[in-house]
Amino acid sequence: MNTAKANAEEAVDRHPARRRFFDRVWQRVMTFSGELCGTAPVQPIEIAAGSAGVVAALATLDLNQGSFAAAWWLLVLVVIRNDLADFLIPDEASGMIAVLGLAQIATLSVMAGQSAAACLTTLGAVLSGGLTAAVFLWLVGRGFRAISGREGLGFGDVKLMGASGIWLGVVQQAVALELAALAALAIVLVEARNDTRRGGVLPFGAFLAPAAWLTHMAHALSSDWLGGAS
Repeated sequence: MNTAKANAEEAVDRHPARRRFFDRVWQRVMTFSGELCGTAPVQPIEIAAGSAGVVAALATLDLNQGSFAAAWWLLVLVVIRNDLADFLIPDEASGMIAVLGLAQIATLSVMAGQSAAACLTTLGAVLSGGLTAAVFLWLVGRGFRAISGREGLGFGDVKLMGASGIWLGVVQQAVALELAALAALAIVLVEARNDTRRGGVLPFGAFLAPAAWLTHMAHALSSDWLGGAS
């Protein structure tokens, strides 16, 4: 084992161009990781929350849906971590949530024996649903700004809604938004009561991301249970 490793390192050392290539790849990986997860050390509560969500997804859903939901949950934690710390939602996280949603839809379509045309039609429909959800939240934000004169939602929230909307139907999108709004309102009321308000600024993405995931999980579980009972 050690001999093989030494031989590999020696081979790389004999080829400076190869060494530079691997160095560039490593730097890009580390840069992407930093942009996605931030530089702060991961806390034990984050590890516990990540483990709990992954176990819950894999234990309650079938392997296909559970694997995708578990990966989505880890990205939810990335969104929460960044939005709470910097009021920013990484585009990489939202993009990966969208890609995961499309990958799951494509996988389910193939497993159901759909033709390529039917699969593409389904993917187009969910993309349209995600775009509609993003536009709706953007209009809500513009309306809030017109009424209050303040920014209520950032464009990161809009992109997150669009990515999450790929996973959710119209009704589930509305439920997720309502859950996120109610949770955010509860925090505002608690902070107002304790006189700990942060100047009216609240990281809405930190509420929207888990609300969308929980809504998806509830819908998937209810569908499984109803399907099993019928």
